[in-house]
Order: sequence, then structure tokens, then C-alpha cells
Amino acid sequence: MTNNHSITVIDEHCGHVFFSKWNPVNGRRFCATGGAGDYFVDVWDFDTIRNQAGLVPAVTARPLMQLRHISVTKSDAEIPPRDSEDHFISSIQWSHSGEKLLTSAYDNIARVWNLEGKLMGLFRSQSRLMYSAWNKNDTLIASGGENTNLLIWNPATVVKEPVHKLPQPGEIVDVVWQSDTCLAAASQQEIYYWSIDRPEEPLMIWEGHQNMLESIKWDQKGLLLASSAANDSQLMIWTPKSK
Repeated sequence: MTNNHSITVIDEHCGHVFFSKWNPVNGRRFCATGGAGDYFVDVWDFDTIRNQAGLVPAVTARPLMQLRHISVTKSDAEIPPRDSEDHFISSIQWSHSGEKLLTSAYDNIARVWNLEGKLMGLFRSQSRLMYSAWNKNDTLIASGGENTNLLIWNPATVVKEPVHKLPQPGEIVDVVWQSDTCLAAASQQEIYYWSIDRPEEPLMIWEGHQNMLESIKWDQKGLLLASSAANDSQLMIWTPKSK
């Protein structure tokens, strides 16, 4: 059966929407969206949107929160128009508890927000951040980007210096935690496997892809890691015992 009708159409963004992330706890209610050419991450309450779906006249869907990713030093009059700011949101991740939202942007800053839209934590890197990820119990965040190394920081603080700085070269494009202390990060054609209990060098480096890595993902038990690249037509599976 084919159904060509959506529940609603959301067209609030003024640029490309690269991310749409459902809250892991309130998965049918809260969804965060963001991307490029637009310095906002929008959080939508679909309970409200569904309740308004049958109203006549129709009600335009509006986000519950709009999280602005730009520093304005003087007055709101100096905020650039939303559709004129070429500002990339590079990653969006809900905490496992569903209570906080982690965002990274090309302004070198990773931010932690609560469900009221309040900024709860912030980390400023010296160069562009591509990806940030929570550990399993939401007590640490790993961030990486263009020649940043792999940076581990406390989400409850506003800091410039990480708790750990893991020496990983190249542009880090994806980060996934295996546990509260072990994680993998992809850069160029290599995957580095780390423990923050031994931050001086990686536990392992996996090589094999012939093109820039795009994505890595642990299985639910954290025993196998899948990796894919853009143009080498290969999916590779790794274990902490493999090289």
C-alpha cells in the first residue's frame, strides 16, 4: 500500500537539513533538526504538532525551541538574517538519558543544551569541530575535527582545555564510544581505538579502506565495529582483537 501523505511538513530551516535526531527516551515526541546555511538547531514537539494537525484553518508547525549557534556581542539588531548566515551545524546527538542535546558547529564550539533550551556546557576548540559524542553514562564527551586530535571534555563545564587530549592525526569525521572509557574515532582511512585510561597512544589502529571514512558504528554489545567509506564500495567489520 502506498501513502503519499505526510503527517506534517516542516520547512523552518533556511539551508540544507543534514540531521534529524529523535530523542532516545521520548522518541515519538522530540526531534532535533539542523544542518548547513542556517545557524539554528530546531527542537520539535510532535505531540503538539499531531494535536494541531486537524485544526481548521491549518496551523503552521513551529519548533518548540530554536537553539542559536552564533555569538552576538552587542544587540539583537546585529544578528544576521537566518537565511544569510553560512554557518554549518556539523553534528547533533541526544544524551542517552534524553535530557540533553549535544551540538557541534564550524565555529569551533561544541554545546550542551537542556530541554528548556538553556546552555548547560560548552567546549571551545582551536579549529573546526566535525563530530561530538556522549559516552555511555553521559559523563564525558569526545569531540574531533580538523587537526584537533581527539578531545575528551566534561559536559557540565565551560572550558577550553579538555580532560584528555588523545593524539590522533588528520580530520576526525566520526566518533563512537564502546563503553564509558573506550571509544573509536575515524580519520582519513584509519580508525583509532582508544582507552581514556591510557591516553598516550591508541590501543589499536585499523587500516584497510581505500577512501576517506564516512561512518563507524559499534553493535549493541560493543563487540563489533562496522566502518564504511565514501567510494571504496566496502563495509568492514572489526573487533578489538583484529588489526
